[in-house]
Amino acid sequence: MRHASASDLEFIAESFVKIPRFMQSGETDAYIAALPTQVDDSIRELASRYICDDDRIALVVESEGQLIACLLGEIRQPSLTAANLGDVGFISICWVEPQFRNSGCAAKLVSEAEEWFCSRGIELLEVSYMAKNETAANVWQQLGFEPFRVLAYKSLAGD
Repeated sequence: MRHASASDLEFIAESFVKIPRFMQSGETDAYIAALPTQVDDSIRELASRYICDDDRIALVVESEGQLIACLLGEIRQPSLTAANLGDVGFISICWVEPQFRNSGCAAKLVSEAEEWFCSRGIELLEVSYMAKNETAANVWQQLGFEPFRVLAYKSLAGD
């Protein structure tokens, strides 16, 4: 595992679109349906922010010379902005290629990110995942995350 560099940008950008593709294979909602399915310049720009920003972290894992996983995180306001918590850490993306899941990759990435956030004085770490994604819920809970809010939506567009 290592901090990502500019040479890892394509893998990180591709991870941004692999997640929606993966989620679209299951139950889709308005948010998932609107996520990009192809890497474009806007996705590359978004991904590059994590590589060159002091308040963001980008980690990658390699196996036999191939990138197999990444984690992107940032320091930001808490989800419940009225809470007097100060800044929190937020894991934006944690992607592990399917054939490498259940190998401990995600746990190692999260552990390294936790150390990075702690070194910057962050005391609380947040992550979000789809409520219907039981696999993600189990993984995040095994890593010590506790669900605390539910984000719901209602479409106002006519059917």
